[in-house]
Amino acid sequence: MKSYDESSQCKPEPKPETRCGCQAEMRVRIHINTGRWIITYFEEVHNHEMLADELTFMLPGHRKIDAGAIDQMNMMLKVGIKTPQIYAFFVNTAGGFHNVSFLKRDMYNQIDKQRRLLGRGCHGLLKVLLKTIPECLAMKKAIESVFPGAYYLLCA
Repeated sequence: MKSYDESSQCKPEPKPETRCGCQAEMRVRIHINTGRWIITYFEEVHNHEMLADELTFMLPGHRKIDAGAIDQMNMMLKVGIKTPQIYAFFVNTAGGFHNVSFLKRDMYNQIDKQRRLLGRGCHGLLKVLLKTIPECLAMKKAIESVFPGAYYLLCA
């Protein structure tokens, strides 16, 4: 009989292997004098099926929100339009999902990223100030009681 809980010793299940040993490869270098890219080796034989063209918009490397779309999204958020409605607007304007260069999840990620950046600035500063003000007032009272007529520069 073991003295520890066996269920806590379980390891997480390994991720499925997605590599397929494809030999397709392209090597490039930059020409020193001209600064142009030169292909030095190209192997185009794949040992797997290629993704259908209509599904390539879902690949992470193809999902980018350009600056104009981010600005448009932020303006729509400011007037109270919800994220799913904003995404539907982009889809309708572009003529379908396959013409939009990002997913709804990418919009949520962008919004979260912006909120985190703002949180570090505004809310972080506010926390420091709210913590400092009582400490500052306490220091001012302590200095006044010990050294009458003196003042604490930060709270003068």
